[in-house]
Amino acid sequence: MTRRRLVTLVLWIVGITGLAFIVVLARKEYRPPGFDLLILSFLMLSNTAAGVNAAHAIFFLTVPLVMPVAHGFGPFWAALVASIGTIEGQQLRFPLPYFVYNRGYVALSAGLSALVLQNTWGRVPVALSFLFAAGTYVAVTSVLYIAIQSLKCFCEGMEDNYLSHAIALLKTVIPSAAFGALFYYLYENYSALGVVAGYILLSAARSQTLFGHIDARYRLNLIKALLRACYSKDPDLMLHLERVAYFSKKIARRYGYSHQKLHFFDEACYLHDIGKLEISDSILKTERKLSSGEYEEIKTHPERGMRFIDDIPVDASFKPMIRNIVLYHHERFDGKGYPRGLSGEMIPLEARIVAVADAWDAMTGRRPYRRPLDRGSAVEELRQNAGTQFDPKIVEVFLDILQNEPDVATEDPAAQEVPGCLRSSSLSAGLC
Repeated sequence: MTRRRLVTLVLWIVGITGLAFIVVLARKEYRPPGFDLLILSFLMLSNTAAGVNAAHAIFFLTVPLVMPVAHGFGPFWAALVASIGTIEGQQLRFPLPYFVYNRGYVALSAGLSALVLQNTWGRVPVALSFLFAAGTYVAVTSVLYIAIQSLKCFCEGMEDNYLSHAIALLKTVIPSAAFGALFYYLYENYSALGVVAGYILLSAARSQTLFGHIDARYRLNLIKALLRACYSKDPDLMLHLERVAYFSKKIARRYGYSHQKLHFFDEACYLHDIGKLEISDSILKTERKLSSGEYEEIKTHPERGMRFIDDIPVDASFKPMIRNIVLYHHERFDGKGYPRGLSGEMIPLEARIVAVADAWDAMTGRRPYRRPLDRGSAVEELRQNAGTQFDPKIVEVFLDILQNEPDVATEDPAAQEVPGCLRSSSLSAGLC
């Protein structure tokens, strides 16, 4: 059995186990659905991919919404509604093993969480019941996530930061328990309409006004708008930024970046060439070979960009990542890059990721001094420079993405317009 098939087999096992768990719960205790369940199911669907951002973590309203469903209708409906209600549109394009896995692990997490709530209710203080239930959901999710990511890293020879992602998940237990208790109280006293009101208020928290922070999405959209204004004189450069952000996030997702971290990563990718704003157009847009002096001027843009982003308000825990991308995306794996001549894994992972995406677009995108390379020639260039200019592991990951992900595989590298999927640059927080 090949390593890739081993990953697929484990995905099938987890997914089928989760779906079978729903059947077991139905045989154990089945309560007929009602109008309230329809409303709660609709809220679950509305909640999909909608996270609430706090200072150092992001948590979803899925767990709190499981609580009133579990208490009012039992573990079977909690598992079924959570499994169906967390399906994102883009997940329908996932390979079947990944899709089944995602449904299965949600069913297991929600069903076990509901069983814990049901069996601790009245036996321990109410606050502990919700804390145990939320902790069960997060623990099951974290264990399965770490197990699958560890197996993928072993089988594909990748590195990952899945432990930091799991720690971020664990930080969500207390807020999830608190909001779960709130939703339960609203349901118990005001029926499903009370939960709707609470959900609307908590959804507003996604702007982070209630937490006193600038929302990452708002800031990113603002930065994009400013960059479009700055680069209106050079549409090709804006196209380059969008493509680099899109391909970089595809790679970063394979390395287990959390939902929140991907927002900041996307932001950093759009800023990677911000230092070029201080470079003369006569250099940037020339169709002739650059002189040695002009090339040295171009090489100053990472440090110029670093000084620029120091004035942007960013969460302190993510600012180093943004600075690393802006400053080090032209370092080479063999140490012959600029501006600091770093080599190997001394170059931050995020900068090594952007270096591959940046080079891919430089080869396949439109440039004033040459025509784009075709896909085959660009792939061969990446292979030839793996281990010298680029991190060879990241090159392999990116080539696997090009080969196996449909929205990337069908994209014309020489296209003059950015496909809709590139403009949205939106990725779910699953494993695929």
